Amino acid sequence: MKFRHVSWATPSLKIAFYYGLTGLTSAWVHRAGPHARAADIWLTVVLPAIGGVVLLGAGAWSLVQAWDPINSGTSWTLPFSSGSRIGGTFVIGTGTVVLGLLALLVCRRLYPAFFARRPSVAART
Repeated sequence: MKFRHVSWATPSLKIAFYYGLTGLTSAWVHRAGPHARAADIWLTVVLPAIGGVVLLGAGAWSLVQAWDPINSGTSWTLPFSSGSRIGGTFVIGTGTVVLGLLALLVCRRLYPAFFARRPSVAART
């Protein structure tokens, strides 16, 4: 039953990381765009940035809590320490994010044309 905790806690960390980055990216992309009204600024820059910061903060807080094996449900003993244990959710969550970033760097090296593309602006109707 303890594995069930790790199976839902680890994806939630990745979801917070992904949507936090998405919110900050959205605010960054729309920061210099045409803003006819104050509502445009709020809906395209301010609120996505706030949401991104909140989600990244929640993900970081969850990682800090997942370090403790009591909060994680499973644990891993550090081989280089004298019996120190860290939570399994922290190990799996951090490990998968690091593996994803490594895969991103490999793909960026193998497919530079894909990463050199710039988004095009859709025509307003």
